[in-house]
Amino acid sequence: MHIDTSRKTAVATICLLVGLSSGTIAGEPTGFDLIREGNRYVGERAKDKVVRLRSEKSVGGLVPNIWVVTYYDSTATFKATEVKFGAGKMLDVSRPIKLLVPITGTAEPPRQGNLEGGLRQGAQTGA
Repeated sequence: MHIDTSRKTAVATICLLVGLSSGTIAGEPTGFDLIREGNRYVGERAKDKVVRLRSEKSVGGLVPNIWVVTYYDSTATFKATEVKFGAGKMLDVSRPIKLLVPITGTAEPPRQGNLEGGLRQGAQTGA
């Protein structure tokens, strides 16, 4: 059986690219990993009180490598502390100038609970 050399090359290239991309994706930290890592850079009162986890637009790929974890921090002026990560490493810790607490005056921290369980339940209900 004769197999075209260009077809062999194409198949080998595709296999190589798939292998490299899956290794890259597997090496990236998850959101939960970044939350745990971010706890090292915030005060005791803000640990595990995540309000938001967001990524910035990716350049040259589908997987973002810049992530920002926002924690509820009762000691901060606007009740928020942000930890910025790039490629899994901490880049910056800041207290942003944006209103996290509603103007109504309620300064309640986010409800503590099982974050993983909440995500699983949301996925089951389609939320």
